[in-house]
Amino acid sequence: MKNTNRAFTLIELLVVIA
Repeated sequence: MKNTNRAFTLIELLVVIA
């Protein structure tokens, strides 16, 4: 479940930057 956590972090970063 570490892969999902990493993907979620990437998406969150994009949302925060947006």
